[in-house]
This record gives sequence, structure tokens and C-alpha cells, in this order.
Amino acid sequence: MSSSEDQALPGAIFEESALLTVRDLSRMCAVDERHIVEFVEEGVLSVIEITATEWYFTGAALRRTRLALRLDQHLPGFVDGYFGPARS
Repeated sequence: MSSSEDQALPGAIFEESALLTVRDLSRMCAVDERHIVEFVEEGVLSVIEITATEWYFTGAALRRTRLALRLDQHLPGFVDGYFGPARS
């Protein structure tokens, strides 16, 4: 067995059925909460439940948020242009 096979990969198992708040997503993705709000406004993320004080997302939103952040980092304006109101 090579040394690369012995190495553990860092990470965490996350239930996609879990409910997440804006604060949860922003903390897990290390971004300001305004990024999560912008992704909702642009149609990148869907809120599954709204209460008087909080928005809730499924665990799948974590993967989608991270992907959108990577796209936005490597292709500035992509998220706005692709998901924004200008699309048909």
C-alpha cells in the first residue's frame, strides 16, 4: 500500500435533509450572510420555509452555495448574468 492510500481526507458527512438557516450557510461557506441573500434574490438558492425571523434551506443548498461561490470566484459576474433577471 502506498503512502497516498494511507492518508485520510478531511471533511464532514452532511445530511442533505437537514434544515439550514442563512447564518448556517454563511458560516459553513465562510461568506457574509449578504452573499446568501443575494443568491436567493438571483434565483441560485430556493428558500423552503420562511418564518417571521428566518429563512430555511435544505442541506442540498450547501453544495449549491459552494458551487455558486466557486463559479463567481473564477468567472466574476457569471452568477449575476446566468441567474439574474436578464435571462430569458
